[in-house]
Amino acid sequence: MRFSMAVVLAFSISLASQAKDKAKKHHKGKAAEAIAAADLKWHDVPQAKGVQIAVAWGDAMKGAHGVFAKFAPDTHHPLHTHPNTVRAVILSGTFLFAEEGQEAKEYGPGSYLMLPGGHRHTSGCKAGAECVIFQTGSARFATKPVGDPLHAEGKHEAAKHEEPKHHEEARHQEEARHEEEKHKEQLKHHEEPKHEEAKHEEPKHEEPKQEEPKQEEPKPEAPKP
Repeated sequence: MRFSMAVVLAFSISLASQAKDKAKKHHKGKAAEAIAAADLKWHDVPQAKGVQIAVAWGDAMKGAHGVFAKFAPDTHHPLHTHPNTVRAVILSGTFLFAEEGQEAKEYGPGSYLMLPGGHRHTSGCKAGAECVIFQTGSARFATKPVGDPLHAEGKHEAAKHEEPKHHEEARHQEEARHEEEKHKEQLKHHEEPKHEEAKHEEPKHEEPKQEEPKQEEPKPEAPKP
């Protein structure tokens, strides 16, 4: 009985020791991080007029990230996409967002947006005050205007495959045009001799018929007495 109690006590002490070690390791892990708004370092975004970002963690140009984004008042970004999913929360100002082909809607502080990669949309900031949002992504961030030759992944390759078909159609159209011109030219040459003959052929004039003078028959003379 005493032996059993001793084993249980030893096991309990061992568990307590392990829990204490785990707690120490946890406290020795990654430190907490806090950034005051005044300490945010803002940078202009290339090719995005009126936009600045301040990195909270990660690297938006390479992979997973969390950044603050600031939009100047009355900023408008035409139809575009992002290659990877973006999640954002509006912190201040009135953010503008619209699906492709729809009117922009206003989103104030506390609003949430989730944009799947490749989703076509427009965005911006309403006039009157700048907009600040916090956005995160699990992969690199980029903006691709719709209409860019390399807008969607694989689009360039698809264009390559469609190129021969396009050239083939253009060739057939060109051949048809040449055939039509050739046919017109043949008709032209065929009709030209007729026109030339018509030019050289003198019009026939009917000579006016001359009436022969009527001869009066001699009157018989009366017999002389």
